[in-house]
Amino acid sequence: MKKLLLTLFAAVASTMCYAGTEITWTSQTEWSGIGAATISYWSNGITLTAEKNDGATNPTVNSKYNDLRVYAKGSLTLAASEKSEMTAIRFHLSAQALKKQAEITASTGSVTIDMNNSLVTWTGSASSVTLTVGEKAVYGSDGAEKAGQFCIASIEVDGNIEAGSDDRPTLNDISNTLETAYSPEKCIELIDDPKSDLGKKVYVKGIICDTYKDKIIDTGFGNATFFISSDGTTTAPQFEIYRGYDFGGEKFTSEDQLKLGYEVVFFGVLTKFNTTYETAQGAELVSLNGKTTAVGTVKADKKSGVAYDLSGRRAGVAKKGIVIIDGKKVVK
Repeated sequence: MKKLLLTLFAAVASTMCYAGTEITWTSQTEWSGIGAATISYWSNGITLTAEKNDGATNPTVNSKYNDLRVYAKGSLTLAASEKSEMTAIRFHLSAQALKKQAEITASTGSVTIDMNNSLVTWTGSASSVTLTVGEKAVYGSDGAEKAGQFCIASIEVDGNIEAGSDDRPTLNDISNTLETAYSPEKCIELIDDPKSDLGKKVYVKGIICDTYKDKIIDTGFGNATFFISSDGTTTAPQFEIYRGYDFGGEKFTSEDQLKLGYEVVFFGVLTKFNTTYETAQGAELVSLNGKTTAVGTVKADKKSGVAYDLSGRRAGVAKKGIVIIDGKKVVK
């Protein structure tokens, strides 16, 4: 009888987590859906779901600082099984939160914000709670005119939590190879598919067809922002390479390293910002005009013959004046 009771006690104990359960993550790769409007994570019987909702920016886990960032009008839901009860949740804020912390409202229970201790605390009694981020950074040092954020380094949950299992939806693995690099059209299709695991870095291939603010490379920051298409025209579907870097993640040093008409392959995370389909900041160049060696030894010898005007847009065959062909100015 005693042995039976001990066995039953052990079985019950194995299904419960008690006060002080901590939720942490080691990198953004542990989250599902990075780059999409909804991302999720599971730990200790609790599923975290961060959503963009009607906001302007997708939630994310910052690749450098490793904090969860939910932006204005976005929400964060913590959900356990129906048999569980959360009584307190402590959100330990990251340094970014000190700049742009917004009001936080809860679907149930109450929220207090203690900026002196970098802490947001929810109290109540629920198996699931949704926290919504206010529009303005009313607590942040950047001022209340800035858009609000909720930036979290780690989370502690008090209560009786049934361990359960990871109930996040299964996503499709979109990993590819350099040889099977995705076209701009395919990138757009994958981003629009809610089943795509957008947290995976992929190879993206296209021809530089348009500049960003009249240039491709910003030598001040050492990165490049521009648009690619499958055929090098601006009439085909375009995809943005946003603040990408040179081979090996090195900074670009010259505006001449990338030009209109060059064929490129970048390796990065697919995402969408407002209506723009793009790679997340930090994508790396892996092939330039078919060459995969270091940029210093690449001979950018691909000749497209396509003409562009001085604003970086494709010019018609009848265009008169100064145009750019294969990176060189030509008078027609």
